[in-house]
Amino acid sequence: MANDIQKEEGKELTKILVDGDANIDNGYTPKIPDTSQFYCDAMNDGNINMVLNDVKPELIVLMAFADYGKSTFVGSLYHYLLNKGTIEGYDLYDSDTFAGFERRFYLRNIKNDPNAKSRTLRTDENDEYMMTLTFYNKTLKEKKQLIISDRPGETYRKYVDTKAKINEDQSLPRAQRVIIMVDTAQVNNWDVLRGRFKQLFNGLKEYHKMPTDATYTLLFNKIDLVRNNESMQKAYNATKQEIFDFFCEEIGLVAADLDCREIDSKHALQDDAFKTFVKDLVRKDDSSKSEEQKLKKMLDWVGEKIK
Repeated sequence: MANDIQKEEGKELTKILVDGDANIDNGYTPKIPDTSQFYCDAMNDGNINMVLNDVKPELIVLMAFADYGKSTFVGSLYHYLLNKGTIEGYDLYDSDTFAGFERRFYLRNIKNDPNAKSRTLRTDENDEYMMTLTFYNKTLKEKKQLIISDRPGETYRKYVDTKAKINEDQSLPRAQRVIIMVDTAQVNNWDVLRGRFKQLFNGLKEYHKMPTDATYTLLFNKIDLVRNNESMQKAYNATKQEIFDFFCEEIGLVAADLDCREIDSKHALQDDAFKTFVKDLVRKDDSSKSEEQKLKKMLDWVGEKIK
């Protein structure tokens, strides 16, 4: 009897998450929130809708393979925002996922600890990945909410190895900004990395997961390692344009439309390029978009019927 009740409750919750239509056949079943997860921990595609408020959020998706520095970037972003307090007139005043940010900040700090076990140095595929930041601008009297998707690098590797897994990704096609990270310390191995990224993009295109009206940023991370090594600097300088051209072609953008940055996430508080990028993420979006485009960007991806 108890099991029957739990099944019915699960059906009802699933029905709520898909906005009243439990018969949508889109190849994806929303993940039911785990009540045992840490309070204010990161979330996932299914339960993120439960914390959305009256402010239309902006979804930022980080895309990279394992050890490229995604979680270090998120931890540094969180640390910088806490230290700065106000960015471009916006005060950071709330998050539904403080524990998720704290975990990434902790991982960033222990990477230089020689006694740390390797399995603790980054997030893994069992960790939740969606985090929220809410800002308020006193002058404009308006709120701004960012949702950051930091999927583990293993997830993108699985997308390469098993393309059918790509269909489970409900956030990427709804993103307003996609940040593609490249580990600059590995550019001397670009031939291998290019093949891996090529396979990833082929799968994303096949399953129609690449957002067509998003802002794309190519982020060369770990730039400090390159600047401190003459041979790596030489390899990076010789390969950077080729890498940029590759991503322009794969995304389908002209060079002027692909935002390109070089940052040091590890020493973010001393990196002006990192600080400038954070300001660009937080500042008010004054770009003019048609009402149709705005409607297409609504973030209730669980409630939206997939065509």
